[in-house]
Amino acid sequence: MQSILKTNTRHIFSSIVYVQRSLSTHLNTPWRTAYGGKYTVTLIHGDGVGPELMEHVKATIRCVRAPIDFEDIPLSSHVASDEMFERAVMAVKRNGVALKGNIASQNTTNSLNVLLRTRLNLFANVVRCKTNPVVPTRH
Repeated sequence: MQSILKTNTRHIFSSIVYVQRSLSTHLNTPWRTAYGGKYTVTLIHGDGVGPELMEHVKATIRCVRAPIDFEDIPLSSHVASDEMFERAVMAVKRNGVALKGNIASQNTTNSLNVLLRTRLNLFANVVRCKTNPVVPTRH
């Protein structure tokens, strides 16, 4: 009886397919490499402090000697042509990863931020927030 139970149990459990779920796709999608083993990251400057922050990001990556090359896309509300927008979309699709500064939008036009999210089929806008310990807050 015990050997029959072991055999049947093994058969039942061997046919079960275990699915590992993840909230991110980075585990399933390999990094795309450029020539020489360097990763290419699309860098969309945006408006306001975006261009300055992107220069600091590039300087930091250079200092730590990370194998990352940047493809600069100067998309902003001032340089917003259909050609530049398509260039940004194609660069993000080709490289698989991007850093983007905020693009200012006016109420009369569609936001380039929303257009990029819908065009690239993105669904989450993750912003890291940190409270200042000096300021009394609820959280």
